Amino acid sequence: MGEKLRNRIYLSPPFQSGREQEVLNEVLKSNWLTSAGRHLSQFESELATLFNFPHVVAVQSGTAALHLILSHLGVTYGDKVVVSDLTFAGSVNPIRYVGAIPVFIDSEIETWNMCPLLLEKYFSENLDDLPKAVVLVHLFGVPAKIKKIKSICKKYGVILIEDCAEALGTSVDGQYLGTFGDFGFLSFNGNKLITTSGGGAILVKEKEVADRFLYLATQAKSDVPYYHHEEVGFNYRMSNLLAGLGLAQLQGISKRILKKQEIYQRYKEILSEYGFHFIPFSSENCYWLSTALIDDLDPLEITTRLDQSYNIEARPVWKPMHLQPVFEKFPSVLNGNSKEIFSKGICLPSGVGLLASDQLHVCEVIKKIISHE
Repeated sequence: MGEKLRNRIYLSPPFQSGREQEVLNEVLKSNWLTSAGRHLSQFESELATLFNFPHVVAVQSGTAALHLILSHLGVTYGDKVVVSDLTFAGSVNPIRYVGAIPVFIDSEIETWNMCPLLLEKYFSENLDDLPKAVVLVHLFGVPAKIKKIKSICKKYGVILIEDCAEALGTSVDGQYLGTFGDFGFLSFNGNKLITTSGGGAILVKEKEVADRFLYLATQAKSDVPYYHHEEVGFNYRMSNLLAGLGLAQLQGISKRILKKQEIYQRYKEILSEYGFHFIPFSSENCYWLSTALIDDLDPLEITTRLDQSYNIEARPVWKPMHLQPVFEKFPSVLNGNSKEIFSKGICLPSGVGLLASDQLHVCEVIKKIISHE
């Protein structure tokens, strides 16, 4: 048994920039503690500027964002929606909210993301029953083969939705993820690159569509002087208070990405010789979590030892959706990669506030575990 650290090393805890208290005090002083206010509008505006995109609608979570997108598209009972197999359940649950059928597409091994070859295979074999949309997840801050997948979706006339919950700030050829598809959405959960404690946002091209999302997210109240509703809406709008927190976080995003990249490179440099296989480094990736495949070792055994003996939080990668009891009855197009990645994948402590000394300690502990010390 190893000696426990005085302070726990978490996987990806929230990191405060130092301005949060100041901005939250501004919001409290204004008394705009509702789903409207200057800070909410400013947060959306600054996100739109960051992404060089026309419109952003801030909502309560990434899950809410996807639910709104599917509802806007009219996806309904019995429709099919293709989604990445290797992902978190939040990428799939909204598909079930609207009664649609998820179709899981396995991973390609280079990025662990949706395999374009399997996607096109599914489309070509189902020309008379094409899905209403594709939900493409960019895992752990590493981009899927977005240009190829966008081309396939365009060829078959299928809507492309980019799930960038784990990839805020990642780009491809200088263009941010979330702006390639027909829609993109973000998450600001407490473990993400920036946080509003809970929250998300939708990237939207047309103003009328952004207005539609705002309408749906605020209980679908018609623009009349009394409460009049012609559709079922949702209580999904982000609050002005949480948007203030997001504003304080957003200002240092470039430094946060650089820190995540440094953490990733340090792990890669130290652990590669111990059987850890990392995706090749790119200066365009945000590396929300540092992840690797490990040879001849059980990730769960390592993460359990890290937790119980050394007070270090790590975890296996996402369990594929086709292996989840709640989703196992739904269609899937498999090549075995997501199952293999799950059996060998590990997520290492990657918080923006992680000290180099603590990261080196994590590496030393992993070496001890591997050596059965």
